[in-house]
Amino acid sequence: MMLAAAVTSLIPCNNAYPSDASGRGSLPKANSDFEAVIMQRLPAQARWSLVAVDCESGEAVIDIGGDEPLKPGSLVKLFTAGALFDAVVRPDFTTYAAVDGKISDGVLNGSLFLIGKGNALLSVADLKTAAKRLSEAGIKEVRGDVAADDSYFDVRGINRPALDTDSPAFSFPGALGIDLHTVSIKVAPAEAGMPPLIEISPPNGFVRIALTARTSSLDKTGIAIRQIDDLAYEVSGNIPASSAPLHKRFSLKDPALYAAGAFYSALTEAGIKVAGTARKGRAPEGSRTMAALPSPPAGVLADALNKKSVNLLADNLLFSLGAAAYGAPATYAKSVRYVEEFLSGFGLDAAALRISDGSGISNDNMVSAAGVVRFLQSVVHAPWYKDFYNSLSSPGEGTLSDIGFVSRDIKVKTGQLEDAYAVAGYVRDKKDRLTAFAFMVNTHGADHPAVTGVGVEVLRKLAND
Repeated sequence: MMLAAAVTSLIPCNNAYPSDASGRGSLPKANSDFEAVIMQRLPAQARWSLVAVDCESGEAVIDIGGDEPLKPGSLVKLFTAGALFDAVVRPDFTTYAAVDGKISDGVLNGSLFLIGKGNALLSVADLKTAAKRLSEAGIKEVRGDVAADDSYFDVRGINRPALDTDSPAFSFPGALGIDLHTVSIKVAPAEAGMPPLIEISPPNGFVRIALTARTSSLDKTGIAIRQIDDLAYEVSGNIPASSAPLHKRFSLKDPALYAAGAFYSALTEAGIKVAGTARKGRAPEGSRTMAALPSPPAGVLADALNKKSVNLLADNLLFSLGAAAYGAPATYAKSVRYVEEFLSGFGLDAAALRISDGSGISNDNMVSAAGVVRFLQSVVHAPWYKDFYNSLSSPGEGTLSDIGFVSRDIKVKTGQLEDAYAVAGYVRDKKDRLTAFAFMVNTHGADHPAVTGVGVEVLRKLAND
């Protein structure tokens, strides 16, 4: 595979200096200063590492356990964003509305297909745009079905953590879905004694609600919102008449089927009658495109990856990169092959790391802090470095919006799982020197403020020292 910006000559990274017998490196002043800050605040059983390298000279500033492979969490998105910018063939996330059949006097004698290619940012507004274009093209009635075609992806092989698999943050990748492959149920109070008001987003006329809840004159809330399946939910209990609306979001097991129902609703809203139902199905050869919803630009995708840390987008992107490089359909094997070949161009040997998805939420991902820094340091020489750098968060924005201080001299990506916390990126010091660094912690309860707070202190100390 050709890489648009493969770096062939790498500046030495953490191997530019010897390590002592403990593997902690031989930079006693810097190492001991940071060890004192970190070790007194992390749990004794925590495995952690910190590496920092001067990007201009290639000299190591800090090396504490840098070669130990650890679970990186969302630091994997650094690699995914880099692969996006570096790609010779950028993935095309365009979503299509196509017809199978003849249109006569405003009637489509056939079915309408919504064809997905992995746009994780597809929205209800996009579906309404497609429905409007179909109406403007003269379609007033569809005699067949509304079908969702998600055949561009074959997602078998990718895995998710055993815990919280129903969390919206862990939505399963797929070629077609809206609202990040989730559905939101909103419950608002009505008059006392009456059933509450229910709002489903994205709107879908095929969703059914088993509603036994009531609005109460009392102040105590006891509403339960339960997902039975993608198209069935249960709302029970009581909601006070004075209460603010309650929301609960669920991941979808079959986001394409839900998207078909949502598109059906958008068509109805646009004045287009549909005689059939909403279903899944592959668009036949020769289907005619009637509307195209374009792929978001690379900068928008990278910001969503690194500033907002959208897991679904990262996984969809990696599948699409594999398909763009090796042909459709997108598969797990192609996506892993792509990222391994991409990282090898930056001096990261597949034998020394394990990348199992694009988001970092898989428990199988492993990489060392030294490996992350080697990548960050090498990226400085890529033609797309400026765009990559700008996609990272500074304190006060993105995933660092509430850490307690603001700085434009720090650009980083954070990663956080139940048992992994990490932060990596760049720090520019008072002499305008750029340092690439990675701080990684693996321990039970890594998502606790006591652990994440150590990362904030590391950022402060790197910036000040």
